[in-house]
Amino acid sequence: MTSLTTNPDERALLQAAFQSFDEAAHTLQQSYSALTARVEEMDAELAQSNDALRRQLVDNEAMRV
Repeated sequence: MTSLTTNPDERALLQAAFQSFDEAAHTLQQSYSALTARVEEMDAELAQSNDALRRQLVDNEAMRV
């Protein structure tokens, strides 16, 4: 059976490492959420632009006839 470290320095080092990891994971999750939201916004903007271009193309083709 393995024992947990009883050395206070090792314990403090492990606690600091886990705290740092948790903070990095939280920051990464926030960044991922922000990027996901931005991609959704850009997809909507692109869809709007494509619709406007399609309407413009239809109008241009109608003028030629």
